[in-house]
Amino acid sequence: MVVADLNGDGKLDVAVTNYESNSVSVLLGNGDGTFTEALGSPIPVGTAPIAIALGDFTGSGKLSLAIANHGDNNLTLLLGNGDGTFTGAPGSPIPVGKGPAALAVADFNGSGRLGLAVSNSGDFTVSILVQQ
Repeated sequence: MVVADLNGDGKLDVAVTNYESNSVSVLLGNGDGTFTEALGSPIPVGTAPIAIALGDFTGSGKLSLAIANHGDNNLTLLLGNGDGTFTGAPGSPIPVGKGPAALAVADFNGSGRLGLAVSNSGDFTVSILVQQ
């Protein structure tokens, strides 16, 4: 799960993978310890989503979600609209190694743009996805 302000209201929200239902739920914080499901949530993703990470992958100032789909050997990228809703990125899902299980976000190539490292448990590899 990840926690951040996904809709710009200053309150913490939660996004969590739903392994059994192949989806991601986005829950918007009400500021009092309760949450409301975001419009369009749960969001369908690949098979057996097991890990989730967030970052501003487009440089828009809006947080996006990256989801490792363990059963499909790929990564779903959902671009944040800034209001708690998400849209599938062009080219998503993105193939990675066998059995992706964990994600890390960083600028791996010094480009000033975020990339993703994907730990693939099925073939003991790491996939590095960078932006130019």
